Amino acid sequence: MTERKAGSEEETCAQILRVRLGGEMRTARVRSIAENIEIRLALADMVADAVGVFGEELTAAFENMRAGEKTALEDVGGADVLTMIQRAAPFLFGKGYDALIGLPFLYAPELQEFRDGASDDELLDAALEVAGIIFPLFLKIWQRIAKFIASRQSKAKSGSRGRGRKTTTASRSRKPSK
Repeated sequence: MTERKAGSEEETCAQILRVRLGGEMRTARVRSIAENIEIRLALADMVADAVGVFGEELTAAFENMRAGEKTALEDVGGADVLTMIQRAAPFLFGKGYDALIGLPFLYAPELQEFRDGASDDELLDAALEVAGIIFPLFLKIWQRIAKFIASRQSKAKSGSRGRGRKTTTASRSRKPSK
């Protein structure tokens, strides 16, 4: 969670990163655009690995969505999801996970002293908070993708509930006119 400090004009423009580590809220300064660029460059190899792991499956899923077909993102029982998990597991449970939970400390080294006391959930939450700051475009795109998938799932569920009995405004029961 980021928040703006109250006070002078200079302070009003500053943002504060707030994360829970070791059961307590910790704060750090949100970095400048130039500093964020440096961090993104330092993470370029990890990001390339992640895209390599997920890129093919996500591309196929989005092409299917555009064509109106069911996708692995909508059908969790599908074989495509199993393939995606098999390809992603070494990355997600290995260097990708380690890089992700290390992100808050790369971004704000002053938080390092709280690392050992933090729970896994706290580390992941902090990492996702920092990722949203470092990669704002990715965060916005991911939010839109999640919203799109949720709306497709909602439409699919509502479509399956109403099968066999369609009701329109014109066919709803009305009081007979006398």
